Amino acid sequence: VGTTNWRASFDRMPWVNTRFKALGGTSATLGLFHLPASVMQDTHEPGHHHTIEQITYVLEGHARVRIGDQVGPIGPGTLAVIPSDVDHFPLAPVDNEDILVIDFQPVVWQDLLKQQAAYKETR
Repeated sequence: VGTTNWRASFDRMPWVNTRFKALGGTSATLGLFHLPASVMQDTHEPGHHHTIEQITYVLEGHARVRIGDQVGPIGPGTLAVIPSDVDHFPLAPVDNEDILVIDFQPVVWQDLLKQQAAYKETR
């Protein structure tokens, strides 16, 4: 996870758990997320949600996602605005493709990790 630094580069940052890189400022986080096809599957699980809005931009790959009660396709160039407290989950990939996305969340990275841990404890 990077820190506030205008010269930070995703290319120079190590992958965390081989799945994400994040650059956190004083009030927001920008993350690069790699979603392997193996973790995306058709499911009726409720997914997960955050107490803050999330904006996601797809760089690579094609899949279907569930946001609230809507299911739709995503692919390169797709921009999704996920409202706060709305369950969302990546579903089946197309042609077994991995997905690479950029996520923006208006929260400090460490606070986001705490929120995710608290959410998992309630499940």
